[in-house]
Amino acid sequence: MFHILLAQGLVLTIHGSFGAILQTNIKWVQAHSSVGYGGVITALYASSMRLGDQALNAIIIAVLVFHTLTKALAFINTGLIYQVANAYDVYQLGYLCCMSREDSLSAYMALLNFTGIPPSTGFIV
Repeated sequence: MFHILLAQGLVLTIHGSFGAILQTNIKWVQAHSSVGYGGVITALYASSMRLGDQALNAIIIAVLVFHTLTKALAFINTGLIYQVANAYDVYQLGYLCCMSREDSLSAYMALLNFTGIPPSTGFIV
């Protein structure tokens, strides 16, 4: 079971990551990102089964909570971005900062969390 879960987690991580890179629609990027995070969580769970380490279980819970809260913020921002820019295409959103600074600040915070830039909680996770 360990090998099956680990292989599934690695395949999901790779598929979700490359799928997110290739998308131009914000909603599809977030969907593929969720698949990638699901793969990471599955691989961590498989490692936890194999090693039996309680610290790994704490890491799994931290990743789950982080992903849930940050993804909720990202989906809320997606709806807000659509109201401001009337587009989901990434290439049409270059002017968003000029139109609404407050809305773009929230979207940039979600992006910083997902990329793991040091002052964000994504860096810790």
